[in-house]
Amino acid sequence: MFRKGSFLTTPTMAEGQMMTQKWQIAFKLLDFNKDGVLSVADKDACKEAFKAIFKPDEAQTGNMMQELDAFWGKSLFLDGPEDWSRSLTLDDFIASRRSLFSSDRGIIHEIVKGATTHLVKAAKVTGKRTFSFDEFNNLHMAAGQTDENFIKTIYDTIGADADGNIPAEKIEEFYTELTMGSDQEKHDRYLSAFAAAGFV
Repeated sequence: MFRKGSFLTTPTMAEGQMMTQKWQIAFKLLDFNKDGVLSVADKDACKEAFKAIFKPDEAQTGNMMQELDAFWGKSLFLDGPEDWSRSLTLDDFIASRRSLFSSDRGIIHEIVKGATTHLVKAAKVTGKRTFSFDEFNNLHMAAGQTDENFIKTIYDTIGADADGNIPAEKIEEFYTELTMGSDQEKHDRYLSAFAAAGFV
C-alpha cells in the first residue's frame, strides 16, 4: 500500500503500463450503461439498480443513496469539484488519475479506497460487514456486472472464509488493489482472472 503523503514525479515505464491497465479496468467497471463514457447517467442507473435489487426501506434508502453519491463523486472526480454536466471518456479518466498519481500517489490511493468502501457500504445498509455468495452476487449485479462467470471468478479470486462468506474489508481491499495498487504479482493474477472471465 502507498503511504499517504508519499510523492512520485515520474512512474517507471513498467509501473506506468500497469497503472494504465488498472485504470482501463476501473473505467470499464464504472461504465454502468456501457456507452463508452462516464456520466451522471451511469450514477443514476446504478442508484436505481441498487434500489431494485436490495429493496431498502425509507431510512435505508437515504443511507444507500448517500453512500452511492460519495462513491460516484470520488470515482469520477477524485479530489476535484464534482461537475455532473461533464462526461468523461477513457482518455479523460486516465489523464485525471495519471496527473494525481504522479503528484501524490498516497492521496489517490486513499481516495480510491474510500470510494470502494462507500460502494460496499451501500450494499450493507443493515450494517452487517460480511457477504454470502448471494449477497456478493447482488452487490455486483447492482453495480452493473451481470455476467455469472465474472462474478463467480471474482468471488473465487478474493476467497471466501471457511463459512463461505467474504468480509467487506476483503472486497474493498481487492478492488482498491485492482484499480490502484502497486503489487505487480497481484496485478498479474487479477488480470488473468479477469481475462478468464472474459472481462478483458
